[in-house]
Amino acid sequence: QHRAKIAQQRQRHDTLTQLDRNNTGEGFLTNNSMELIKIFGIFIKIYGVIIVLISVYLFQYVNMKGVPFYLYGEKEARIFFVADPQMEGDSRVIREGPWLGGLNIWINDMYFRHVFTTCMSALDPTHVVILGDIFSYQNTADAEFQNRLNRFNRIFHHPKILDKKIPLINITGNHDVGYAAEFSNWHLNRWEKAFGSVNSAYEIGGHIFAVVNSMNIDKSSDVKLHNETWHHMNVIKKRRKEEEKPVILLTHVPLWKPRGSCPGDEPDIWTDSKGIVTEQNVLSLESSNWILENIRPVYIFTGHDHEGCTYQHNIITKEYTIRSVMGDYSGYTAVLDIKRGKNGEFLYSFQGFSFAIVYFLVGFFVAIIIWIVLTIIWLSIANCCCRKTSGKSSSRAHKHVE
Repeated sequence: QHRAKIAQQRQRHDTLTQLDRNNTGEGFLTNNSMELIKIFGIFIKIYGVIIVLISVYLFQYVNMKGVPFYLYGEKEARIFFVADPQMEGDSRVIREGPWLGGLNIWINDMYFRHVFTTCMSALDPTHVVILGDIFSYQNTADAEFQNRLNRFNRIFHHPKILDKKIPLINITGNHDVGYAAEFSNWHLNRWEKAFGSVNSAYEIGGHIFAVVNSMNIDKSSDVKLHNETWHHMNVIKKRRKEEEKPVILLTHVPLWKPRGSCPGDEPDIWTDSKGIVTEQNVLSLESSNWILENIRPVYIFTGHDHEGCTYQHNIITKEYTIRSVMGDYSGYTAVLDIKRGKNGEFLYSFQGFSFAIVYFLVGFFVAIIIWIVLTIIWLSIANCCCRKTSGKSSSRAHKHVE
């Protein structure tokens, strides 16, 4: 009987000891495990702070890059430039399938919209210029063209543009209407109905902003359209002399430059057997010299090459080839401020700035999802631990009664 009593006491002691270990975290969670949970909690908090900081950058990147600081003071005009969005559509869906293709198109649309609306809010420009290649293919069917146009309007038609408080100037590119060998009245009529004239001029901030269709400056398959562009350039030449106002040229294809001057502007032009341009990186040397000698622009803004470049043609003319706004090129955009000096002379301030590559944003959103999942796991473990610990006092009270 004595041995049985001793065995019963030992069993009771072991049971109470195990219960106490469980309540103090030694059974359910060891002391080392508790430390790991604390470290995990600290990691989750640091992770969250990083996500907050990146989020602030994504919505305030224009200000954080200091762009408005460089554009201080009273301005005659502020021109916001976007180049080569090359919006894709049905061809990508066919190539990648409806799910992946549709998802990529949606991501690109949201990317463009975010870049555009963020810059519009931060910069408050007086004018917006899109430097061509709005769409990715010039020969889409009318229904697909209209579909892309509807998407374009959702992305780039800011409320101030819709209210006509800020003019939107669209430049035609080779992916919009084709090079000179295929540019036709069909391309022209569809484009102008949607985006406005391919050749036009605006008076902005004391300057003549000349919009020129560079798709048929060099030898073209349609002589009539080719002559219309050259007539327009001669009108700009005459207007510059009569009004004595500086000209800023807006076009898609960059002017000729010596090889090696710019990464994407190599002086290569391809023609068919009749000498009509089928593809070109730059305008011909002859056309470029005519523009520099007769229109004599103070600035030229172009797109086309995607990489971007700055080139001083002569003492008068500086050309900015604006880097593409596409996600692969970090959502690059630019702004030009025109101001007056103390003596009435014109002063210029140009700033180009990028956002982030689209793959970084996709990775960031994945990182947010991972952070949410890890946070839920951490909170669940921590809450379970707290419940176990809270039972400690009641267990000890039970032991005392026994």
